[in-house]
Parts: sequence; structure tokens; C-alpha cells
Amino acid sequence: MQEEEHYRVDQSNSCHLAGKCRLSNSFLYDRGIASTLLPVLRADPQLHDTSVWILVQGRLVQLLGCVSRQEQIAHLEAVARATPDVQAVLSSILVGTHGKPPYPRMAVLCGSGLLKAMQNKSPARG
Repeated sequence: MQEEEHYRVDQSNSCHLAGKCRLSNSFLYDRGIASTLLPVLRADPQLHDTSVWILVQGRLVQLLGCVSRQEQIAHLEAVARATPDVQAVLSSILVGTHGKPPYPRMAVLCGSGLLKAMQNKSPARG
């Protein structure tokens, strides 16, 4: 009987046990992906007029922010996909600075308001 891979359950344990993945957990790749991808994006002259940030989680790279031109989105996605160990890329990029971003936004709080908001959101301790 052939063992099935259950991606959602084990986040690459069976991949590792089968000898297909270098690390035993998808999240162990994240720091290396981010530390490789971020300097490449910062140094790329095609992206100097953008405001983009990345979120790396479980070998998945999420691109968020704004670009000046549509073709920059495809370029960002290609650079991210070419990064070693990246399994998938999701892009939530807005062209220009007008319109509603294609991702949820958090309210910006200043000073003690931020701390108070964070304390109110923390889980109850028992």
C-alpha cells in the first residue's frame, strides 16, 4: 500500500521521510527563503519605485504592496519563484496608489494606543 502525503497535516514530514525534502518541516525553510529573497528584491533596479513587502510562511511567499507598472508584478513573482525552496507565490499587489488594496489592512495606531490594542487582543491567561 502506498503512503499518501498529507500536506495540511504534516507540513512536509512525509516529504522529508520519503527523501524528497531537505528539512522535516515546511516552516524550517522560511528564514532561509526570506534572507535570500529580501536582498535580491532590494537590489533589483526594476523595483526601486515600488513599495512591496513579503510574508514567508511554510515555503509560501506572499507579495503585498504597490508597484508603479503592471509588468513589475510578473517580475516580482518570477524572482520569488526562482528563489530556492519556494513552493508557491501569492501576489496581492496594487498597481499605483489609488484604489483599495487587494489585501486586508490594519489600522495604524500611535503611541500607547498601539500597546493598549495589542494587550486587548492577547489571549486570556489562566
